[in-house]
Amino acid sequence: MKFKPGKTFVTKPSGVVVNKTGEWYYWQCTVSGMYTMATEERFKKTVLPEYGNDEFRLIKEFVSAPATRYLAAGYTKEQIREIVDKNDGILPSLSGKPRKTKADNQKVEAEREETETIRQERKALIEKTKRKREPSVLATAVVDRIITTSLDGVAPVKVEKVYAWSGDPNYFRSSTTTPIDIGEVTKDSCLYPPHFLDDECLGCPVYDRCTLPVKFTEETRGKNKRLVVSTVKKIQSWRDDEIPVPVEE
Repeated sequence: MKFKPGKTFVTKPSGVVVNKTGEWYYWQCTVSGMYTMATEERFKKTVLPEYGNDEFRLIKEFVSAPATRYLAAGYTKEQIREIVDKNDGILPSLSGKPRKTKADNQKVEAEREETETIRQERKALIEKTKRKREPSVLATAVVDRIITTSLDGVAPVKVEKVYAWSGDPNYFRSSTTTPIDIGEVTKDSCLYPPHFLDDECLGCPVYDRCTLPVKFTEETRGKNKRLVVSTVKKIQSWRDDEIPVPVEE
């Protein structure tokens, strides 16, 4: 990383640089001269133990991962230092892909925040337009009512759920009732089909208010009724004297 210790940093005798609060540690690569950073916890628990907990050894032997890849590719220390100087203190990736800059990271973060904002706005719109479901009737129990108690009056013996409709027989009944309009409901269908089909509307309790166009009247009764007559054909049985008698030869 590109780094230059300022006045708010302290350089220890070993060469390790620490910020004013002691939260961050910085040390140089012996090949590229670039600094590597780590938190105090990571530095002391992960980095330093690899060098025998010796900061002087770390400063003398440490080679960063990018520099190690350059050395493996055949570059010398001098060539690596020259590449770092030409790239403003940064060692480019050997893969050819440009290293992400601070501006690149800021752009990615801005896009992430914009996406999250859009997601939250869509979520709020869905919640606003979503139809709210009424709570289930079975979920409206309000209290547990103690029916009887023990002799000491403390421990409950029998408990029952008390619902919103407990003791109210009219709970599920509609608050407003409208009488049925016989003329309206009978203009397309008959309310009492048995009277219409079997009795030609005789005895129908709503005959006077019925508006069914095909209902029977005094003039039409008996004219369109078809009489269905069932006939039974008698089968003649054999009489005893007509049964042939076998003749012996």
